[in-house]
Amino acid sequence: MKNVSVGVIQVLLVVIIVVSALLYNFKSSPNIEEVVKRNVVSPVVEVIIPNVESKQIFLNETGVVFARSTVFISPEVNGRIVHVSPSFVTGGQFEANDALFEIDKDDYQLAVAQAEADLSASQSELKLELAEAETASNEWKVIYGEESIPSLVAREPQIASAEAKVASAQATLESAKLDLRRTRFSLPFSGIVTDATLEIGQNVTAGQDYGEAYSADNMEVIVEVSPKRLVSLMGGLENIPYLQGRPAKVSVAAKNGPKGEAIVVRGDSNLDSTTRLAGIRLEFVEQTRFLPGSFVNVNINLRTVDSVFELPSQIISQDQHLWTVRNNLLVRKKVNIIQRNDDSAYIAPFDFGDGVVRLAPSNAKDGLLVDVIALSNNPLDN
Repeated sequence: MKNVSVGVIQVLLVVIIVVSALLYNFKSSPNIEEVVKRNVVSPVVEVIIPNVESKQIFLNETGVVFARSTVFISPEVNGRIVHVSPSFVTGGQFEANDALFEIDKDDYQLAVAQAEADLSASQSELKLELAEAETASNEWKVIYGEESIPSLVAREPQIASAEAKVASAQATLESAKLDLRRTRFSLPFSGIVTDATLEIGQNVTAGQDYGEAYSADNMEVIVEVSPKRLVSLMGGLENIPYLQGRPAKVSVAAKNGPKGEAIVVRGDSNLDSTTRLAGIRLEFVEQTRFLPGSFVNVNINLRTVDSVFELPSQIISQDQHLWTVRNNLLVRKKVNIIQRNDDSAYIAPFDFGDGVVRLAPSNAKDGLLVDVIALSNNPLDN
């Protein structure tokens, strides 16, 4: 009996020891939340502290060069071509009043000589009528004294007719001289020939087109931009009228391609019916070597903005959001982009908290706990 009691006591002691050990282990083990907190490491982010700056706002777009006006090469008189300028070929350049071609003058010189003879004859006829009128008037005075002279006696109708013939002859002479001058064809501007179909010996007809040319002084560039973007760049719809007169630089991508200075002269009154874009038209300040149809880079100096943040473009999403940090928590922020290019963006000032995240973690979300390890004074540093 004594042995049984000792055995029971031993079993109870073992049970007590086991239960105590279990209770100790359970009490000292962390709960699930503590385990997660202990094992999850916060992402490390670098933030930018942007500074308020004054920046120049530009519109950088691709434009197209075109000739504001093209003229057709049409002779004003008929005849046979006796001379064609070496410049009168496709792509040929010419100066103002250079003879592009000449028509045989012989017939027109004869017409001038004939008109001069007709004028001389009509003038002689007028002199004769005036002399006869004077004689008749004197005879009337001898016979009738101070009595008024009738118009027929004074030969007024005949004199009027002779004067009309003189005027007509003078007009005919001027017309003949004009036709003679027109045998030499030139244009009143310096330009470039875009099409030419004349050869020496060819007979031409007045009013018929034999080529085209444009003035090198009347080149323009058209740039198309969305109305929404233009309003944003200009700082509001009310500033659009100030676009006229703004300076611009025009260039082509080629290393040694032409470059030129231009100014904004006007905007199109309507949006393009297909693209729904607004057209901005620029004129070159000086004559340039750009050819119509050339695609060019256009950089228009729009305005100066006194207060903007400059940040790397890549940190801003397409929907104009970026990440900021406040109290070590990520905050997604929508921003107002004034201008953006491949490298940087100008943004209206906003509350960035403790800084703007340069590179957001892949699991970025609002409220994510992060560690900030560095501050960047120059936001465009790599």
